[in-house]
Amino acid sequence: MNKPNRVIITYICNICQQKRMTILPKALDVRVDDRGLSEYVDVHVCEDSKIKANILFIDSDHAVRSQVSVTGKEKEKEDVTDTSFLNIPAPTKTEFSEQQIILHRRFKANFVKEIMIRDKLRQLIYRTEDGEGELTQIYCNSPMGFIEINASISTRVQKELALEWISKIATILEEVVHFDERTFTHLLAYLDERINKNIEDKEIAEMDFLLNSPISVPISNQESLDNFGKQAEKLFSNLAIIDYSYYRSILDECIDNENKTLFDIIETRSQKISAAYFLSIFYDLLRNALIRLEKFQFFTISG
Repeated sequence: MNKPNRVIITYICNICQQKRMTILPKALDVRVDDRGLSEYVDVHVCEDSKIKANILFIDSDHAVRSQVSVTGKEKEKEDVTDTSFLNIPAPTKTEFSEQQIILHRRFKANFVKEIMIRDKLRQLIYRTEDGEGELTQIYCNSPMGFIEINASISTRVQKELALEWISKIATILEEVVHFDERTFTHLLAYLDERINKNIEDKEIAEMDFLLNSPISVPISNQESLDNFGKQAEKLFSNLAIIDYSYYRSILDECIDNENKTLFDIIETRSQKISAAYFLSIFYDLLRNALIRLEKFQFFTISG
């Protein structure tokens, strides 16, 4: 049986009564745990114009079976939809569980020596092994307080610069609909390569692409590939032959893509090029409208 082109997931927020919706790209699916549920987060402007996060529990039929509302900074779970009649275990508070971040072979620990990411929404801690050497300790909270990051950074990196990078990561993570710890493997390699340089809008966008890559689908078409062939020299100055081949092959892989997430492509390409280089190429292609990105995200609809 063919999978439908689009799956629509809707629910009504218990607090503000807004109807929230997402359109699931064809390449994505809801992968459930042993309870038959998968956990997603919807951050939105809620009652009294306060930003809240709803932790959603979605089943394999794409129905939202329960929701937990969490207020920024207060971080207290406020409301759980009554699901007893569905015989589904309601989410309850538990101790934080820890997961080790797997390090990529490209990760050299030149600047990033140790990191711990504490996700208060999903009650998970992601961490690496303890770092060594002369280290600067960096600590930051995301704007709503849902994400805490502790990092040990080489003293060769200015503390203010390191804090800016780590803070941006915390902000992006707070708004990610669905976590996939595999992205942290590439994130650390990316961060270790870039953290000693000023952070610009380009780098913020690239990290956003990466952390959302498991729920994002890149799509191009033959016209984009043809336009790249005609305008590459004009659009991307000083492209070496090897660079040209990478740009073209990434575009080619995304033509009419319905089966691969951005993360799938990053994983495959990381065997030959770094995530930082891949994301830089992807940023260029997206900025020049040669590729588009469909992302799993909620929005409010009327009616």
